[in-house]
Amino acid sequence: MSPVKVFAWVKRKKIGLSVRLKFISICLLLCVALICTIFAARGTIRAYQQFEQDHQAVMAGDVNAIDPWMTLPYIARVYRVPASCFYQSLQIPNPVMRQHATLRSIADSSGKPVNEIIREVQTVIEDYRAHRLTCSAPPKPSQPAGSLTPQWYLWKGSLDE
Repeated sequence: MSPVKVFAWVKRKKIGLSVRLKFISICLLLCVALICTIFAARGTIRAYQQFEQDHQAVMAGDVNAIDPWMTLPYIARVYRVPASCFYQSLQIPNPVMRQHATLRSIADSSGKPVNEIIREVQTVIEDYRAHRLTCSAPPKPSQPAGSLTPQWYLWKGSLDE
């Protein structure tokens, strides 16, 4: 065999080997991707089923579905309880915290465990439903002394004259 023929034969074998390696590696990567997709789909299906169960529990009025991520306005809207009931019971004076704080952040700021805050919220809902609790309107924020009247109000008043 001449050196040229040997070189051509070796070159052909290397090309054939690299094509086989590429094919096998692509097949392995596709199998790994398929397995990852199956695991992700199972997790997604479980999360959806859990969401459906939680949603049905909330719509049925189950107070055990309250979680630390929920805010007081959200709980008030979903459970049809005036938000002022929660503000009075939990003694939250800060209007920003009332509107935006989660139960976990309320617990952190008050130094109580989050489960205790959740129990207090559940008790407020149950007492309100049983008509054992009446809630007053939340206090209106007072305007500090020396504060300016909003500009739109002044402008509108000048048009009426």
